[in-house]
Amino acid sequence: YLYKGQQADVALYDYYGTLVNGGARLVTYQNNVVGGVKWGFDFRSLFTGGVLWDFEIIGDEEIWAVARGGVNFFGYKVIEAIEVDLPIYKIGVFLPAGVPYVDGKVKVELYEVNLDVGGAQFSATGKIELDSLQLGRGEGGRLGAFTATIKKDGAGSKVLIKQVGRGVVNADLIINIAPTGAYQINGTVEANENAGMFVKTFLAWMGKRKGRDSFKLAEKGNVWKVMSAASTSK
Repeated sequence: YLYKGQQADVALYDYYGTLVNGGARLVTYQNNVVGGVKWGFDFRSLFTGGVLWDFEIIGDEEIWAVARGGVNFFGYKVIEAIEVDLPIYKIGVFLPAGVPYVDGKVKVELYEVNLDVGGAQFSATGKIELDSLQLGRGEGGRLGAFTATIKKDGAGSKVLIKQVGRGVVNADLIINIAPTGAYQINGTVEANENAGMFVKTFLAWMGKRKGRDSFKLAEKGNVWKVMSAASTSK
């Protein structure tokens, strides 16, 4: 799905099958190989007011990703579900330029995803799990594990980010996302005695110091602009 101002940086090669059931043996994003993809049309969606396909990434043993989406009879884009499980380094190409070394595992389970920048519509429900998150190299960069629970909040969404288990950083953040894509981050992040200087410096750059190694985050932005910057920064 493309949003206004976005260029189509995804390319598919070596097609097979049909639009109803088929695939492409090679998919690239900005000339980086993602893997292959296969799709299948869900005829049952015709009885529920939509035209939906199931998509699955194949050909990369480290990536498991499926998505279900299409359009409804009113022409609105629909994503019913997105599920992803992969090492973070695999999505480095999607991160904005200047982001430091980051690694770990990410698992995404999103449902009822609404993306329509033209109609000022952005909302989602689900969760994102980050495990063994590493910022920079060395013991002091082991941030640990976090969960981001995404809930509907009126016409928009609210994201609650919490630390799971032990790590060098404690986080308690709330992200409110309006239907327009405008977001606001509020909360605190604290580095403990095991955190490396690189992590502390990064947190100081991200937030406002409220204690020796505690930082308050109060940031505003727009989801669509962040996605556009990530797409054009490489």
